[in-house]
Amino acid sequence: MCNGCCVLNKPMSAYSQSGLDKLAGIIKNARGSKSLRAFAEEVDGISHSTIGRLENAESDPSDEVLMILAEHTPYSYEELKAIAQGRQPKDARIYASAEDVFSVARKLSEIERRRLMHMLLDYVDED
Repeated sequence: MCNGCCVLNKPMSAYSQSGLDKLAGIIKNARGSKSLRAFAEEVDGISHSTIGRLENAESDPSDEVLMILAEHTPYSYEELKAIAQGRQPKDARIYASAEDVFSVARKLSEIERRRLMHMLLDYVDED
């Protein structure tokens, strides 16, 4: 008999499905157009199969995996953990200058940097 710790024989998770879905998007953006294997080689420490499961929100990330991913995304370990748990990070980022934004933009994949550049150009053209 289940004592409420599981649903359909699946252990309870510290992560929410919506949080895992957001984490999946972050990982997909970091990978960009690279294959799972190429990204796994670049990341070093996470297998391509684990990256695939995370991108499909099919498994919970370990703390070690979140620490490694933090080095390859614009998010810190604490932010990634909070996102995966479906909550807001304690220390919300404040972007007060172009330099603040640039430090984050440098961590984006090439595709995301190009998207950001186009968005900024469109925004400037609106004025």
